[in-house]
Amino acid sequence: MDAPKTPLPLSFEEIFAAAPDAVVVHDLNDVVLAWNPMAEKLYCWTADEIIGRAITKIFYLDTEPRTEAVETLYDQGTWEGVLRQVDRNGDEYLVQVRQQLHRDATGQPAAVISFNTDITKERKIEDAAERAHHVQSSSILAGGFAHELNNALAPIMLSAAMLKRSIEDEKSKNMVSMIEKCATKGAALIADLLSFERGKGGS
Repeated sequence: MDAPKTPLPLSFEEIFAAAPDAVVVHDLNDVVLAWNPMAEKLYCWTADEIIGRAITKIFYLDTEPRTEAVETLYDQGTWEGVLRQVDRNGDEYLVQVRQQLHRDATGQPAAVISFNTDITKERKIEDAAERAHHVQSSSILAGGFAHELNNALAPIMLSAAMLKRSIEDEKSKNMVSMIEKCATKGAALIADLLSFERGKGGS
């Protein structure tokens, strides 16, 4: 004997309304058929205002990625990616889009269901972390380069000081003094660089 079937506690409409993503359904001509409360919150358009309008004229900014997405969707039945979109006020968002192609009873494509999630803040955090890592890596590289250059300048400065005491020709002395002056200036610049890197928390 089969166990009695337990009815779903929620209707489709209730599930659609409670979905955590912005759920948008449109037909093959991109005309909006359904628009849940999260879509209203993300895009600032109410369902009454948006249903029946062409979605491509509302919030898609990336025409080329959108075209590629449609081709993949019709070919494979699903597509997922990140698209730039705008809300009613013209504010731009990065949206993680997951789309499914819905087919009718005969198996023909009938509509597209999109589950859209705003990832703008998350992407900004990721980009900031990536830039910080890049700066830190550059700082470590610059610090190491400065140390090596300082090691190369040290014997030049020492040799110049010794040469000044051992040569008598005035012209040669002037050339050695110029070499010593340039090496000293280079060492001072390196010291400033190392001090700056230590101040930023570098090596």
